[in-house]
Amino acid sequence: MEQQRLLPRLLINRPKYQIKVEEIESKEEEIKFLEKEELAQFLRITDSDGLEMDSLIFTTLAYIGFRINYESILE
Repeated sequence: MEQQRLLPRLLINRPKYQIKVEEIESKEEEIKFLEKEELAQFLRITDSDGLEMDSLIFTTLAYIGFRINYESILE
């Protein structure tokens, strides 16, 4: 009880800031991609060191042109 009187800020839950659609659309982003050799190296590593389905998933995503920003849409 004494601690609550001394530190009332501990009882406050501030809402998390939520980005608005306009802010997302207006933000300029640098397009990020892997070069052909980098992609081949990445896929070899997923095949040898990844989990069971990693190689299949990442190879499929590479061939269909999956972009990083698509991930946010899927969430």
